[in-house]
Amino acid sequence: MDGKLLGNPDRCYLGVYMHNSNSEFFYAGQSFLEGHYVSMSADPFYENVNNRLLVGIGEIKPDAYLGRQRYDTKYSGFDPLDEKQDIST
Repeated sequence: MDGKLLGNPDRCYLGVYMHNSNSEFFYAGQSFLEGHYVSMSADPFYENVNNRLLVGIGEIKPDAYLGRQRYDTKYSGFDPLDEKQDIST
């Protein structure tokens, strides 16, 4: 949600909702998720239970070719990682 609607023009708000019947589940609005990548990590919590979970958010860009540089041999900018560095294989 644009912060202007809430009187904070320099901020953006993401609605996250707790499910009524189960306090362990949270939901983010579909309209937001259709335009953004969301990644979550519990690594900090596993290292120290006083830490919080991490949430990363990024805008989906339709012209971004994820992985094309590393994995598409027909791409003009093809530049694969050395096998020792590529953890996807």
